Amino acid sequence: MTVIHCQSLTKTYPGVTALDRLDLTIAAGEAFGLLGENGAGKSTLVKLVLGFLKPTAGRVTVFGQSPVAARPRLGYLPELPHYDLAFSAHAYLSFLGSLSGLSGARLRRQVDAGLDLVGMRAQALGRLATFSKGMLQRVGIAQALLADPDLVILDEPTAGLDPRGQYEIRQVILDLRAAGKTILLCSHILAEVEEVCHTVGILRRGRLVQQGAVADLLRRSDKVELDVGDALPAAQAALAHLDGQVQVQAGCLLVPRTLQPTVLQTLLAAGIPIQSLTPARDTLEQVYLRATSPTEDGRRKTEEKSSRPSSVLGPPS
Repeated sequence: MTVIHCQSLTKTYPGVTALDRLDLTIAAGEAFGLLGENGAGKSTLVKLVLGFLKPTAGRVTVFGQSPVAARPRLGYLPELPHYDLAFSAHAYLSFLGSLSGLSGARLRRQVDAGLDLVGMRAQALGRLATFSKGMLQRVGIAQALLADPDLVILDEPTAGLDPRGQYEIRQVILDLRAAGKTILLCSHILAEVEEVCHTVGILRRGRLVQQGAVADLLRRSDKVELDVGDALPAAQAALAHLDGQVQVQAGCLLVPRTLQPTVLQTLLAAGIPIQSLTPARDTLEQVYLRATSPTEDGRRKTEEKSSRPSSVLGPPS
């Protein structure tokens, strides 16, 4: 089932194109990471999905409906949430739930379930004024889950948190993913996206420049990593005749697949033990930097120009 579908989605402001003919599909149960520099169009896309903005051109549907019609099925944690710090966590969530139309036993059940999921049940009666930023983020996620939404949109949920706070929020997101929620995560922390998301899309200047499953984007089919442990210096010496085609990365030999048989034979002949051989992987940071590099921008512009139909002029009359 498709949850978010964008077709030629375009949003312009005076003198600025925030989104440029964006095509995007996010399926039910998918944790999708939306990446991009400041000003790439991430916040604009989120606001369009929430129905806070209307497209200039193209369309966006959520659960096959308009974003406004789909809102009861959405939960949202903004990048900079604001809290009334005089409330306790339980009272604050109860108040917000009542504004969403919840009441009675269902309201109490949903508040308790949200606090349980984010690990804040023991602090339910504590005043928000005494909470750390990480605890407030947990309350914010619980707020986004009050109506048991099918789609949860999280905008920079770990921004400004210390490493432990980031880890704890990641675990909450992984719990949401395990529960089958569809997640749209906007984050500048690439290692976080790599850990919690099934798929990612990279925005640059309003265009989706790369999209795919995280596992596929990180897999490098052209190289393998050989771990030879403490014998690394001896292995480098034995392979010196390959003119630098074998590199060292993170304490392992990085070998082109075409050279793999030669390298293995050379190392075995030299009596160098091989501890492991695995396909080489990129980090999401490497994928991101390539996709958003000025060189890649130039290549895309050249491809777009060459794909346009050229005008055919007849001989002058």
